[in-house]
Amino acid sequence: MLLYQRKTFNAKIVKRLFYAVFFTLFLISALSCSKGAYEHSSANSAMDFSTEEAVADALFSESSVVTERLRFAGAGFAAEPMAAPMREAATPAAVFSAERGAGSAPQQQARKRIFSGGCTVRVHAGAASFATGILEVSNIARKYNGWVDSSSDNQITIRIPAENFRKAFDEILSSNDVIDKFEEANDVTDHYSDIVSRLAILQNTRQRLGYLLAAETDTEKKIPILREIRRIDDQIERMRTNLEHLEKAIAYSTISVLFVSHNQEMLRDIRTVFRWVDSLDPFSVTVPNIFRKITVPLSDGFAVLRHRRIRYFHAETSDGTILRIGTLRNDPEGDSSFWRRAIIHTIGGRFSEYTEGEAGNVKYVLLEPKGTAEYKYLVGTLIKRKLIYVIEVYFPDSNSYEKWMESISESLEELQIR
Repeated sequence: MLLYQRKTFNAKIVKRLFYAVFFTLFLISALSCSKGAYEHSSANSAMDFSTEEAVADALFSESSVVTERLRFAGAGFAAEPMAAPMREAATPAAVFSAERGAGSAPQQQARKRIFSGGCTVRVHAGAASFATGILEVSNIARKYNGWVDSSSDNQITIRIPAENFRKAFDEILSSNDVIDKFEEANDVTDHYSDIVSRLAILQNTRQRLGYLLAAETDTEKKIPILREIRRIDDQIERMRTNLEHLEKAIAYSTISVLFVSHNQEMLRDIRTVFRWVDSLDPFSVTVPNIFRKITVPLSDGFAVLRHRRIRYFHAETSDGTILRIGTLRNDPEGDSSFWRRAIIHTIGGRFSEYTEGEAGNVKYVLLEPKGTAEYKYLVGTLIKRKLIYVIEVYFPDSNSYEKWMESISESLEELQIR
């Protein structure tokens, strides 16, 4: 007779199974960790974190070629493989080093302002008194490392290094019988940064075209590249000229002094009324507001700047030609011809010559600077609903004037005010 016997587990067998499972799990875990550590060490060996430049290159190494090809394609050319020298020149590390060396972080950039001031001084009657006053102001200009920009029988304009503007202007005010004065500080940081950025883009494009030209072997394909290089070279030269003029206006402030005799007291009121005329400057915004909507049918090539901080009309071309329009109250009441005469009388002496003209209802004067500067400055006025619409056009050189003057004149003829 078979008897049922209950089977029991052997403790040794259980213990061996437990160790086997534990060892297997441990081995799997150890292999996974070692693999992860190996991959991590491999990644660290491929990406050197010792410098910020290396980090930038490592992060963007895969996308740099694609980015450069897209930028090049955006310039109007087919996206072709880039030569090795071009890729090396455009590495993020090189860009980072250049920016760090220049110390041009946007948030740390110093504000760029154009300072200007002026005053009306009472002197004893007679030409000798005017000459004495002009001589004193000239000496102050030399004392503070400045120079005389222009002078007439009873008026003088000097240029002073911006850091000495306050001292020189205070000395002029304290040493004379001043009956009227004004001073302004126009912030041109955004405009300056915009020119610098566009110049950098043009220079970058010029460099890439140079690489493309060097790599091209087909003579026929070289011709359009050379044509594009010449066009960009012209734009770069104009942009550099604009930048030089703007930097000069930032570095050297303007002080204008008008001398009047005791029997010319009425000129004080005229001077006060014409203050906006006296402050006209091709490199800064004189009339920063516009009170009514306007429509200006501009030709192709002009870009209208729209920003919540820009309260006047501002349009600009790629070569630096600028059109600005702002409004003032027509007080004292006068027509466009009256205000054109006021502009010529007030600031005409600062320029070498001027030419009067008309474009529809706009009457303007075209001013040309003294010295070697080639820019041209157009100032016109249009009267509408007791307001003066002040039109300013800055041409950086003669080429831009010949290129845009006709189309600007046609636009001003069709200027609509709502």
